[in-house]
Amino acid sequence: MRRKRLIEHGKSLLFGLAKRSAKKQPAPASPMIFVGSWTLHASDSNRHHSLLIGPDLTVTIDNHTIPGNVEKVTANELLFLDRFGYHLAVKCNETQPIEMYDEAGEMTYTIEGHNSPTDPTNNK
Repeated sequence: MRRKRLIEHGKSLLFGLAKRSAKKQPAPASPMIFVGSWTLHASDSNRHHSLLIGPDLTVTIDNHTIPGNVEKVTANELLFLDRFGYHLAVKCNETQPIEMYDEAGEMTYTIEGHNSPTDPTNNK
């Protein structure tokens, strides 16, 4: 009798674990929301800069490709580490990037516009 209870308990435990692992996991964040050509605005200097994020998540600012690697991509943030150890953090809402933080200069830039990702010369 005791053996039968242990077997039933073991089955229940295994069934519960299997059911828990079968729950849907959240879909991984798509980095494609960050891809495109963007206009940055520095409020302290009132200057505009261009930001291009390629399909391979390369980062180009004012026509200069920044050497480095993507450290993390979530639904809300792309975290890029440059070769000097400074981060660029691009934050987005549900549809597009909205700001970029540059750790090297301790600056936050507002992303004001989006240009066609297929035409980086389009400066709207």
